[in-house]
Amino acid sequence: MYAIPPLTLLASYTVYSFFLAYQKAYLRTLRDPETSPSRGGLFVFVMMATLYGLGFLVYWGVNVSWLQVLVLFGGAVLVQLAWAQLEKSLGLSDTPRLFGRLGFVAIPFSGYLMWQAVPAALGS
Repeated sequence: MYAIPPLTLLASYTVYSFFLAYQKAYLRTLRDPETSPSRGGLFVFVMMATLYGLGFLVYWGVNVSWLQVLVLFGGAVLVQLAWAQLEKSLGLSDTPRLFGRLGFVAIPFSGYLMWQAVPAALGS
């Protein structure tokens, strides 16, 4: 068992968590239910995506390696912290709305790609 997960998994999980974080930030900007009727749908999508991501990490930890789960999670956090610093230094202010909307495509696609790494890791 290697401590580093497959690079395809590392990339797809990082993309997954990156866009999910922006969807959560976008959800926080939609405070008034009357002006944003899609808030409920976004909340359901974010909740399902969060549970899916957590479920994947638990599955990977139980069946492959908990150390790799820590590497996946830590790598995603580092990318998000680096991006936050870049975003702040460039003065980008509308990124939650932009990346939150793009997340409706990126999250399911990267979630699918995450499961593509399972057979190789399990040796089947």
